[in-house]
Amino acid sequence: MEKVSIITVVYNGIDYIESTILSVLNQDYINLEYIIIDGGSTDGTLDIIKKYEDRIFYWLSEPDHGIYDAMNKGVAVATGVWIHFRNCGDYFYSDNVISAIFTQIIPNDVTIIYGNCRMWDEFGYWDATPNILRQSYKKRMPFFHPASFIKSDYHKSHLYDLRYRSSADYAFFYDCLEKKRKTLYIPISITIFNLIDGFSKNNDVRLMDNYHIVYPEGNLLQFVMVKLLTGYFRIRKVLMHCFPSSYIRKRKIKSRENAGWIITVSKRSLLK
Repeated sequence: MEKVSIITVVYNGIDYIESTILSVLNQDYINLEYIIIDGGSTDGTLDIIKKYEDRIFYWLSEPDHGIYDAMNKGVAVATGVWIHFRNCGDYFYSDNVISAIFTQIIPNDVTIIYGNCRMWDEFGYWDATPNILRQSYKKRMPFFHPASFIKSDYHKSHLYDLRYRSSADYAFFYDCLEKKRKTLYIPISITIFNLIDGFSKNNDVRLMDNYHIVYPEGNLLQFVMVKLLTGYFRIRKVLMHCFPSSYIRKRKIKSRENAGWIITVSKRSLLK
């Protein structure tokens, strides 16, 4: 069985970190190493990490230059064949997710493995399946980062670009697909993803970064799109102020649909 490196990045995540750690440690896959990169937490997160440090391959706590800098640190120390990010607040869908994937025969030329995810927030949860055959990776995220596994040797030579505050993962996947690297879809739910924190702010920054990635500096289309996006953000801010609850819920669902995901919403799983 190929070794899988699981990396958790966290900063002051005391509310979620223990559940995330247990989600990893409870996996029934044997050949797994766990890495935690902490950004210098001061809220008790380190006490929880130390509680499990005998089961953690490597952990570090020091200031960083943002989430992607911390993720790069994790990639640098990983010794597995595959790398997966299970960041604070997110959980594996079940205790046998990794074994369900890596007990299969994975072709040697595959660089990225990806699957489905369940997203949750204060309104409930919904399931999402990637639909990249219908969508263009030059317009939106081709698959969900927390539901993907990346070949380690490729990742170590292609770290996240720290110029992008919220879209370095998109830049990574965009470059990977531009280079025609092979991907493999496995139709199982891999992750439960937390959408509660920072949705509006991060989504706006991410969208702006995406256009900088696809359209080079000085490109006229980029200039026009940035102007349009600026106006869009201002209108959305007004709508969110006037209709906060209903607007945020609809935008979260629509955002994932636009990102190339097929959204399945259960009336029992979303609060009205």
